[in-house]
Order: sequence, then C-alpha cells, then structure tokens
Amino acid sequence: MPEVGRLRDPKSYCLAGSKIRTIGDQPEKLAESASVRPTVLQSGPYRLFFFSSDRNEPTHVHVKRDHKLAKFWLAPVRMAYNYGFSQTELNPIAGLVQEHEAALSKAWHEYFKRRNGNGGGQERSGH
Repeated sequence: MPEVGRLRDPKSYCLAGSKIRTIGDQPEKLAESASVRPTVLQSGPYRLFFFSSDRNEPTHVHVKRDHKLAKFWLAPVRMAYNYGFSQTELNPIAGLVQEHEAALSKAWHEYFKRRNGNGGGQERSGH
C-alpha cells in the first residue's frame, strides 16, 4: 500500500510505493501556464496529480493517462469532469481515488501548507 513520501523540495511530491514517480530537480510545467504539477500517486498507467495553481480550489486530484484527463473532488470523492475516459475505465479510477483519499488529501494539504503557509484548499460544500 502506498504511503505519503517526504518532500524533497517544495516542487516535488510523491506517494511512495511499488512504482514511485518523482518530479526530480526540474519541475514539470504546463506550457500555457507554467504551473508545477506535483505527482502524488502513480498507479499502473494512471498519474494522479494536482496543479500548484489549484491552491484556492477545494481539495481534489487530477488523473491522467495518455491524452485522457479527469478531475475528482476529495471528501467526498466525486468526479468533477472527464475528458476521454470511458465509463468502464472511470469506475476503477474512482475506486483508486477512493482507496487513497486520505493520503491524497494529506499530500494536498502538506504541499500547499509548504507553498503558502496555510494548508490550501477550501472545504467543499455538499452540493
């Protein structure tokens, strides 16, 4: 079972497990926004991450595989959007997010606390 790894620097984060994925010395950047995308879990073909610019949003995680992307709110886990994943593939992805919800949430709060001092992420209302 993956567990939260320690930050090597404010620009990298990972969950340690059988398949560790770290960003390393050079943070990944979006060409259009230059946002850092810390990877918090790599499970099979799925990369779970958030954008460094997400700090003012409720706690969530993005899931990417190839050119497919989905966003899941945490607490409770619910899909926010999906671009390209089939429903058949979304079900196990949602299960993966649910299984690691506590560790993903902890990674979010620890990352944004280190970045801006307040833990980041607003609480989501139950709408």
